[in-house]
Parts: sequence; structure tokens; C-alpha cells
Amino acid sequence: MKRCFIEMAQTVGQGAGLRQMRALLAIVTPLENLDQICCPTLVIGGREDHRTTPAAHEALAREIPGSTLEIIDDAAHFTPLEQPNMVTALLQRWMTS
Repeated sequence: MKRCFIEMAQTVGQGAGLRQMRALLAIVTPLENLDQICCPTLVIGGREDHRTTPAAHEALAREIPGSTLEIIDDAAHFTPLEQPNMVTALLQRWMTS
């Protein structure tokens, strides 16, 4: 997986990484206005994520009306890369429900 991250970083370039970090640092109230989301929303997180913890995903899902929360075992912060089959299955089930 480390190789995948390195390839992604090289593809998007240093400028994109810096813009992302600046954007993240500029967020003062991350849960503000989430109650205005009015489309179906699926929140997916990894149970071993120490950066955006399951509790943070739960808080996010609570703020989005009618959202669905899925916490995936054996995954951390990069859940789609760590558990691609599970993420795909959850998305397929959610999109067809």
C-alpha cells in the first residue's frame, strides 16, 4: 500500500498536497452546515482509523439527516484502499436500496 501512496503523491504533485493541507488546516468548524445536506449520504470509515476515528464518523453521520453509517473492520484511514471489496459491496448495496 505504501507504494500506492507514493505513486498517488507523485501523480498529483507537491502543489496539490500543499493545497490539501492548507484546506484542512483552514477548517474551523468541521460539522457546520451538515444539517443542510439533503441528498442520500453514506458515511464509511475504518474501525482502526486513528485520524478520523469511528466516533468522528458517528458524529458526522448524526449531523447529516438520514445518512447511513458503515464502519469497516480491519481498515483504518484509507479504507477504500485497505478494504476495496467491502467498500464496493457497501456502495453497491447502498446505491440499489
